[in-house]
Amino acid sequence: MGSSTRRYLTSTALMFALWQLGAMKLGREILLPAPLAVLRRAWQIAGAPIFLSTVVITLLRFLIGFLIAFLLAFMLGVLSGRYLMVYEYLAPFVQLVRAVPTVSIILLVLIWLRSQLAPILVGGLMAFPILYFNVVEGIRSVDGKLLEMAKVFCLSPGRVFSRIYLPSLTNYVMAGLASAAGLGLKMVIAAEVFAQPKAGIGTQFQVARQSLDTPALFAWAAIVVLLCALVDGLLKLVKIQNPARHNG
Repeated sequence: MGSSTRRYLTSTALMFALWQLGAMKLGREILLPAPLAVLRRAWQIAGAPIFLSTVVITLLRFLIGFLIAFLLAFMLGVLSGRYLMVYEYLAPFVQLVRAVPTVSIILLVLIWLRSQLAPILVGGLMAFPILYFNVVEGIRSVDGKLLEMAKVFCLSPGRVFSRIYLPSLTNYVMAGLASAAGLGLKMVIAAEVFAQPKAGIGTQFQVARQSLDTPALFAWAAIVVLLCALVDGLLKLVKIQNPARHNG
């Protein structure tokens, strides 16, 4: 076990110890439930018939919004990276999405769309700027000498993109995916809390809040943390395997 792992485990144990002490000091579960109470509630939630469908529906909303955001960010990012005029035309829109408070976006989207669709758009909008700017930077980081060589050898645009631009984009895109995925998932759940669709993790947060079930709130929060860690782990796995494929 490395020193960094030991420090991480020690810090985690200290956090849970402080949590337990705080719960004992307050003595009111409605304010701060003990870790064991949250664990028991999480076990009950995970064993409920609706648990799997609730998680799957939220993840589907996230994946749909994230995929749409990625495709738009990739196409527009490539064009913006290649052509300054496109970048300048898109700059006000992208900056607006970055600057407007998340709650404002959620409330506006709820006016425009049904509760089932609003979380998809919110998650996509929050992920888009991160993905877009990473793609733009990836395109702009291409060595100009390589592009000059491509002109000398009369490479087709398709070959220039696949042989020169795409390898440069890979690391930037993966970094953007890692940064945007966790944020996108959390924004989908936040939008669900406001929209209250028939099913979703955010809806369960609202149900727990209305029933003053604080252990359930903590339990669902822990479940979200695990889901974000799972998504992050999958992206890291793809990033690790990617160089091997290129080298092969």
